[in-house]
Amino acid sequence: MQEQGFWLSPQQKFTWTIEQEVLRLSSRAVCLVALHGSLDVDRLRDSLRELVSRHEILRTVFRRQTGMKVPFQVVLESCDFGWQHEDLSTSAEQQLGSRVHELFQTERTSTESLETAPVLKARLLSVAADRFHLILSVPSLCADDCSLQILVNELGTIYARQQNRLGEPFRYVQFAACLQRRNPSSRFCRRSIASISEQIFPQRS
Repeated sequence: MQEQGFWLSPQQKFTWTIEQEVLRLSSRAVCLVALHGSLDVDRLRDSLRELVSRHEILRTVFRRQTGMKVPFQVVLESCDFGWQHEDLSTSAEQQLGSRVHELFQTERTSTESLETAPVLKARLLSVAADRFHLILSVPSLCADDCSLQILVNELGTIYARQQNRLGEPFRYVQFAACLQRRNPSSRFCRRSIASISEQIFPQRS
């Protein structure tokens, strides 16, 4: 079955150029979500799986044909998310902080290929019986701080089994195709990839 490729948006092209010609590496947008209270881990994983199924951008990989400077984005019919669960409940407070920081930085600088899934990576850290940290990351070509916040909010809604409150998912490839037919000019934020968000989103229960 032949894959259908879509052009990158002007903002994605800018990010790709910065990563390839300046940074010489691919980067990821990362956020840390503090969770308090009882947590059903299986339910969280099911919610993440539903989030990936809902949003094409979380199933989008980037493949470059020979002779092309920039890749196409290809939306996979289905793919899983990356998952790791680490128990830090026995760690001392100082060790805990260092470990969380280390894992957060590891996600930011991950060198995994953009050509293959998973796109979304989730790392759950058990801090105590009723305290958890969830680190979520996606390639910078797929999300920024604003879109990550939207995804976190939707994840909470899905976990609460209130999917009826969600609107229709946004198709980014259609948006990108539309932009290709227009002059991008100054409508896009020309910010350096080095300023990718490290925002810690509001605590969720």
